[in-house]
Amino acid sequence: MAEAEGQEHPKQKGDTTASLLSVISSQQSSAESVKQFLTLINEIDKVTSTVERISFSNHLTHFKLIEVDNQMAEKFIQGSKLVFRGDRYGFASLCTTDETYSVKEVETSNTMLLIESLGGGNEVGDKENLHIEERKVLGLAQHYLQLTFVPKPSSSKLRDLLRANELALNWNEQPEDSEKGVTFEDLLDSVQMSENQLKKALESMPVIKHNGKLRWLSNDLRSEILSRVIDYFDDPSTQESAEKFSPENIRSILSQNMPATAFEWFLSAMAEPVNSENGMYHIIDSSFVRARASQYLQTVARITVAAFEEAMNMMLPIGIALNYDYLRGICLIEGSITGKFISYLSSEDLPGDPRERLQILFDKKQQWKSEEISAFLADICTEQRAIDSLLLAQCRSFTDAQEVRKKIKNSSSPPVCFECNKVEEKPKDDELWVCVTCGQAACSEHSAKHTTANRTGDPHSIFYKKEANLLRCNSCEADLQPSEDFSNDKVKEFLNDMKSFVINSTNKKPKQEKEKPVKNAQNASEENGEDVKEAKGNGIKGGKANDRVAVKKQNALSNGGNSLLPARGLPNLGNTCFYNSVMQCVMHTHQLVHYLQWFGRVRSVHVPTRTLLVNEEKIQLEEVNLQISPEDCPLNDALRSFIAEFQHGSAPSPSPLFSQISRKSPRFKGWQQQDAHELLRCLMDGLRSEEMEMCKTAIAKHLHVPNKNSIKNVDPVIVKQAKGYLQACGRPLLDAIFGGTLMQTIRCSECGHISERQEQFLDLSLPISSNPMRANAGGQQLSAHQIKKAKKTRRQQTKQQVAKGNASSNLIGEVGRMSLEDREESSEDRDADTEGEGQSAEESEQEQDNMKIATDPADFTKVLVPAPAEYSNGRSVGNCLLEFTAEELLAGANAYECEKCCAPVNKKSGATGNKKKRVAALKRYLILEPPTVLTLHLKRFQQVAGGFYGRSTTRKIGGHVHFSLQFNIAPFCSRNVERITPGSRSILYSLYGVVSHSGDLGGGHYVAYVKSRHRVQQALQFIEAARASCVDGLSFPPTLPTLTLEQNPADAQSPDGQWYYCSDSHVSLVSENKVLNVEAYILFYERIL
Repeated sequence: MAEAEGQEHPKQKGDTTASLLSVISSQQSSAESVKQFLTLINEIDKVTSTVERISFSNHLTHFKLIEVDNQMAEKFIQGSKLVFRGDRYGFASLCTTDETYSVKEVETSNTMLLIESLGGGNEVGDKENLHIEERKVLGLAQHYLQLTFVPKPSSSKLRDLLRANELALNWNEQPEDSEKGVTFEDLLDSVQMSENQLKKALESMPVIKHNGKLRWLSNDLRSEILSRVIDYFDDPSTQESAEKFSPENIRSILSQNMPATAFEWFLSAMAEPVNSENGMYHIIDSSFVRARASQYLQTVARITVAAFEEAMNMMLPIGIALNYDYLRGICLIEGSITGKFISYLSSEDLPGDPRERLQILFDKKQQWKSEEISAFLADICTEQRAIDSLLLAQCRSFTDAQEVRKKIKNSSSPPVCFECNKVEEKPKDDELWVCVTCGQAACSEHSAKHTTANRTGDPHSIFYKKEANLLRCNSCEADLQPSEDFSNDKVKEFLNDMKSFVINSTNKKPKQEKEKPVKNAQNASEENGEDVKEAKGNGIKGGKANDRVAVKKQNALSNGGNSLLPARGLPNLGNTCFYNSVMQCVMHTHQLVHYLQWFGRVRSVHVPTRTLLVNEEKIQLEEVNLQISPEDCPLNDALRSFIAEFQHGSAPSPSPLFSQISRKSPRFKGWQQQDAHELLRCLMDGLRSEEMEMCKTAIAKHLHVPNKNSIKNVDPVIVKQAKGYLQACGRPLLDAIFGGTLMQTIRCSECGHISERQEQFLDLSLPISSNPMRANAGGQQLSAHQIKKAKKTRRQQTKQQVAKGNASSNLIGEVGRMSLEDREESSEDRDADTEGEGQSAEESEQEQDNMKIATDPADFTKVLVPAPAEYSNGRSVGNCLLEFTAEELLAGANAYECEKCCAPVNKKSGATGNKKKRVAALKRYLILEPPTVLTLHLKRFQQVAGGFYGRSTTRKIGGHVHFSLQFNIAPFCSRNVERITPGSRSILYSLYGVVSHSGDLGGGHYVAYVKSRHRVQQALQFIEAARASCVDGLSFPPTLPTLTLEQNPADAQSPDGQWYYCSDSHVSLVSENKVLNVEAYILFYERIL
């Protein structure tokens, strides 16, 4: 038998000594102080020392220990009833009369011993006179039971047991029904809750005692009970109302074909005594409305709110009105474009696991108010604080502190209100809040508007205040306080992380660097031994700190590589889906990386002596070197940061760039729905204007004119010179990416003179129209031969009318802009009706290849190659471009003043206004310089006449317009097209971005489809060819050779990659077939041949 080290304590001799020792022991005195005390009172000789020896019994017992608190231990001592409840399929619970504790077995690393009562104290007295007492170890354990208080046990199991014993409406017609039911004792043995908790749960359920057993009242039976009560109150002969009635009268109407205890259920669940009248009751409005609404909603799947309110007015008695506050926790109200709908959703039918329940709730509805969702959690959380902690733990808009730190670190310094910054205003107050979801800074007023703005995806409700280290939920209009009672408290965890971040960032001392003033661009380049562009970055004003930031961003772009970057979602800032969809396509425009690397490097522009035509007037320019000074370019800088973040593989913050766009275009201020194409145009115009503003400053300095001076105060001659120099500077660098040139030609019908005019474009807006000649007046479909014959006859009639000079207003009314079928006229004329002549397509192609590129102006009116036949039929982008490039008849009120045959006559006769000589003419647009990136805008929003009071209205042209992954624009280019390999007949583009709009003018949503792909190998050659006419190209002539044909058009392949669907922050993979079937609004193509 093993022995343990003994404990020694004094053994009392005599009652007096024992009493004294008892008092001293209660004061927790040491053994030495007791010995001194006994010696002082001469009682030391009456005390002997006792040693307790611990030994293990031969028969050890394995037992279970229960960890209890003082309150529970006191209940044990007082003999309270403690019962373990639960079955083999559930968790065990320890229940008292009033409380329930969940039981969990916990393992410990120590071995616990069960020993008889031990004494205490140390040695007192002589060791020679020791008294030894032996204590046995009766058992040992390495596990114990841990109890956790359950404030509100789940009643789902109880509800299932009772519903299995439902009492139906026709209960008296089913003899076997009398055997059903459960007793209170049966429920105690099955459910895991205390007796009093079980009684309280039964009181809140539609349960009655029938034939000595508990039964669940069916929905039909409860509906019948309430219907009888309503009929009684609504009966004109009834003197009572829902506000005051005698229970005996209700008992009488419920006595027929009803269980005897149905009346007791109604009186306890639906009514309560009237304080002022003894024996009288009144209906509890909330309980009655809730019961009737629940019964009705369970019979309908989903109904409009208006229809629901109408039905409830018929189902409620006089004096009781519908109140939606009564319905919390039993219904779901959703809003959509078509109206509001209500459906049945009860917390009783939701799972007991909090995470599963929240998942179901947020799947049904993305945004909840705190009081709405709390009603669905009240049965599993007893306190609002517990609900708040649960919501924050699962809140979809509550991001990690690490992400918010990144957003705050990358935000402007000092941070400013996103909305106030759009109009360069100071915030309304000094309180700035940061949205935890998107990182946007806002003042108090605009943070509230940011939360309520319409958006897709997660709500933006929670804001963080850095100075106070405070979180606030705008939806609940309450500050979020950390809780000490919950270990997994997200608020506490978030605030602690942010507090540590704020302290560390505040304690960091900024490095003091002495800035050297830059006298001019030439001196700066001499000092640094390199071009200012490498140190300055991109036209940003001086300062080494800014230099380092610019170089860092420059490196981020240059190190982007050619790896496939997955699409990243952009949070909706409030009705900004139009912005997000466009920026997804801009992010995936690889060619912009070159633009951002080169932007701002120009420091001087050489303008040789030349003569330019400005507003149809010749201007003589002197040779000059314009000195370009770096200026602030906030929009370009914001775009650079935006693209650099994406190139690094992270989701860029949309706020800074959108803020800069809004400052230049106030129409985007606020959270109104906007047009995606207008946003794209404003972005492009803003980027170009910042570069041209530097050229304007240099020109104003050269002409000794203040740059900001009003044009009215400047000599008109100097104004024309300034316009001439600005034109001589070339196009902005952005045009090397998106810029192209259209050739407008107008052919006179009398003298045949052709006037030419070039027009720059960044995108092409294409009309969408049907094929009007596909059907005759009777609506029948015409054959291809009939269409061709009708076209030939119509052309002959038009030529005859023009030759007679009778192209009057009736002709322009009929023809206006030549129809879809007339667009192929020039190509058909050139082909000399190949179908009739019998000429093969190969012979026609060979004839064109043998032709030399002519300089005849007439060639500008002819296309490079004929359009494919499929472009003439159906809705397609090719069809839209055919209409865009079709010849337009100028006649009648739109007749043309020919510069060769009309202008001299009018000048000689002095004719003005309507007396001027004008002739009919044909106007046409063709592409002269194809862009590196071709952006096509389909004009789906058009103004039509016929509105109220004769005003025009806007309508959307819906439906699919066919587009392809590869697109050859050669049929829409002039025969003298530039930026093309000599001898080539193909100008091929590959699709990489689509912006689509769903909905109508009243409300809709923009999404984007983008392709993550490898970069085009020849992209830099296309950019260099376009850059030759830009400011950058005039200062840094292209070093790459001219375009060469490195592959056959048939072998040209689109870059490999993967398509993504982007709807604000939601991103998912999508197939090419899905992309080709969307209703496109803006198409982005990159040139590959």
